[in-house]
Amino acid sequence: MNDIPQIISIVSISGGEDLYLVKAVLEYLGVKEANNLFLNMGNEIVVTSEQDGGDKVMFVGGSTIHLPKEVVRKLGLKDKSLVGLVQRNGAVAIKKVEIIEREGERARMIDLETAYKITRLAETNPMPDKILPKMRERYQGFRLTYNVGDFLKGRRTYEAWKARKMLGITEPSDEGLKEELIRERLGKQGEDGSWGRVTTTARIIMELAELGMRADADEIKGAIKWLMDRPQSPSLPGMFFLTDEQVNTRKLTIKSSKLGDDLIGFPLCGLRMMWPTSLVIEALSRLNCEENERIRRAVQTLMSDKWCEAYRLNISQQSPCEMAGKEPYSNEQIEQMEKDCIHQFRYGGISSIKDLETNDLAHKGRTKMLRVGHNHAAGVDEYPLRMPRNLHGCGWRIIGALSRIKDEKAKRLGEAHLWRLAGRQHSPDGAFVGRGNEKYLGFFAGLDHPVSKVVIFSSLPWIVENQNEDGSWGGRLNKDRGTLANIEALKRIELI
Repeated sequence: MNDIPQIISIVSISGGEDLYLVKAVLEYLGVKEANNLFLNMGNEIVVTSEQDGGDKVMFVGGSTIHLPKEVVRKLGLKDKSLVGLVQRNGAVAIKKVEIIEREGERARMIDLETAYKITRLAETNPMPDKILPKMRERYQGFRLTYNVGDFLKGRRTYEAWKARKMLGITEPSDEGLKEELIRERLGKQGEDGSWGRVTTTARIIMELAELGMRADADEIKGAIKWLMDRPQSPSLPGMFFLTDEQVNTRKLTIKSSKLGDDLIGFPLCGLRMMWPTSLVIEALSRLNCEENERIRRAVQTLMSDKWCEAYRLNISQQSPCEMAGKEPYSNEQIEQMEKDCIHQFRYGGISSIKDLETNDLAHKGRTKMLRVGHNHAAGVDEYPLRMPRNLHGCGWRIIGALSRIKDEKAKRLGEAHLWRLAGRQHSPDGAFVGRGNEKYLGFFAGLDHPVSKVVIFSSLPWIVENQNEDGSWGGRLNKDRGTLANIEALKRIELI
């Protein structure tokens, strides 16, 4: 992106004529003060520190310069107009900035730049009730390139068994395979009722439930008891940790968390507490055991503060009484979160369209939506902006767990943040940033919510393009799970 000119600063002009140059602009020009700058009105209006660069600029004082009336006229400036200062070779171009929005097919932000003006266009995501009927019409008669049944035929894995069951293409041997899969899992169950780790145990009891075992089976009861007996932190009541030792240590074990989901390649946060907790809540909700007292405490803890694991652990160690005594969010707070998250969905991850007024190199403390491309057409330079991409590993598993439970308040909190997560889908083919798009498809497929269906419909180009010739999806090590995730997604929107 070094060859793409960025906006160094966007400022509001005072009185229509006085322009404040922030420190970043002065540094770019190689000066410490604004008292020796020059202005050139050629194809653009530029300010430079080079003495042969034009007429000397009137210095007002501090870091403020006075723009000539001819510049004000050409730019169409008024009091409080926004002005952008754009990188040029040894100079900055001065341009009026206007921000407009319109509904598009997906959220994206584009700078449309001419000689004197930057129009920052915010295209917003349409709401599900408006876009879903159009998507269903667009994909009438949808067909995959390859027959997924060819891949599933005869495969003796849990994922293939489940996929055939979903597609209604069960094989005569599937009943026997189901019993074999149950025996295989129970054969590895420890005498304490576990499968070694919290994440592994939660995953396997979910699989056993899918295979038809009930919550009152002795083996399931033993596994649940083992989970409920895991030690707790007094300042984080109910929460589950990856290992018993990690209740009192910050040491992380990356590989252990993978045992909870084959599609998770390398989660960077939430490994010690948030991922184990979310998997246990999800497992017990699928077994209709979410009324368990410890699960209720864990849900209440999740509903009382941020989901950032690092933040929670730091506060719990520094102020354990403060963390343990926090009240869950009120209905009014959750309602406001829901509004904020829907707003983030519409605008592709930004909290407010006013954020675009300060999205430049100079402002600190926010995600930089830098220009990431360039196209020139009909006298206009188009610069797409990089959209917010952080999916927050701590959060999205918690979103899934809370969105599945029966507690209406907790479910509403989870589904509120589901909107925010959906707003991070920016690629034209529907892919999320990073490898392993199947994990996001599987996640949204598991939640019966309108915005989940929007995400999956938007992913159809990716689904078609990334199907393997044998009918599967995924790489060599995760074909079964990757294929199941795509089938679950297509089943959610009734295209398979």
